Amino acid sequence: RWMKMKIPPPTPPNKDLAPVVYDMRENYDELVKTTPDPLYNTGVTGNGQIDWTDPIFLRLTWANDPIVIESHKLLFFPTTKVASTQFKMLFRRMMGLKDYLNNNYEFAANPEANGLRYFGQYPRERQKEMLTSPSWTRAVFVRDPVSRLISAYSEKALNDHQPLIGNYIKVVCCGMGPTDPVGRDVEYCDPLIPFGDLVNDKLLPFPKFVTDFMTNCNDMHWRPQSTQMSDVNWQWVNFVGRLENVKEDVRDLLTKIGAYEEFGAQGWGPTNGAIFETNLMAHQTVGSSRSKQLRAQIKSNDNNSPEHMEMMAKIMKYFEPDYNHTVMNLRMPDYLKRYSLET
Repeated sequence: RWMKMKIPPPTPPNKDLAPVVYDMRENYDELVKTTPDPLYNTGVTGNGQIDWTDPIFLRLTWANDPIVIESHKLLFFPTTKVASTQFKMLFRRMMGLKDYLNNNYEFAANPEANGLRYFGQYPRERQKEMLTSPSWTRAVFVRDPVSRLISAYSEKALNDHQPLIGNYIKVVCCGMGPTDPVGRDVEYCDPLIPFGDLVNDKLLPFPKFVTDFMTNCNDMHWRPQSTQMSDVNWQWVNFVGRLENVKEDVRDLLTKIGAYEEFGAQGWGPTNGAIFETNLMAHQTVGSSRSKQLRAQIKSNDNNSPEHMEMMAKIMKYFEPDYNHTVMNLRMPDYLKRYSLET
């Protein structure tokens, strides 16, 4: 990260858990080495298989590593751009942490500071139990892929409101930084040079973002949600909520695990209301008017220009795995059907 921020001291390690580890190659190689056959028969319902080569079993990142709430037998798969930070605030509250309303991303999402427990910290037998036992709830929240893409564009690609947020795309996709203002020699990054300059929607319009960055920069904030885990392991998910219905679906999830009245019904926001009753995340307001305008343009049937049709066809192709995913069960909006691959 290009700017150091003050964060609380690390949470004391739990002796029953493995240390937090970030070296993906070292852990991934070790995991595969100890599992000659990646499909292991568990002898339980379904096709009884686990793909142990799936990175969900490792401690890798701040963002998408599965979170464990042992007290309520919940295994939660956070997804970027699907209220992931606010979910971590909820889980911090369930872990008994008094400062759960701290919405600073550098704190709430930092595994060394947030006090949460991660799936990759548990031994293999415990992971097997959590992933397959009927007594455990394995939950994920998903979002309409196009809406999520627009949100990622507004927050991670543009920075006419908050420069440090907008510089994300320069760092991740172009290799730029304060000490390397030019970055990698990638043609589609040239308009964003140098690192210190602001990026607005004139410099990087949405169609160019789709054409140049969406597919060429495989970033977790916009890549298909279906890639979050292997198809073999998706079968074990037994609760799917939707951001578009987040307040109701979170209530259903917390009620299912016996946690709503204590952790979800009150204690959130300026009115001390229910969780997701108010927006607790300041960064979600960045570019909100632009996002609404973009969504309106995309939903309009009046734009039949070749450029627009080509852009939408690329979006449809890119997110086809999400819309066809049997577990996520996303309903394709009517306005998108005209761009479907069948037509």
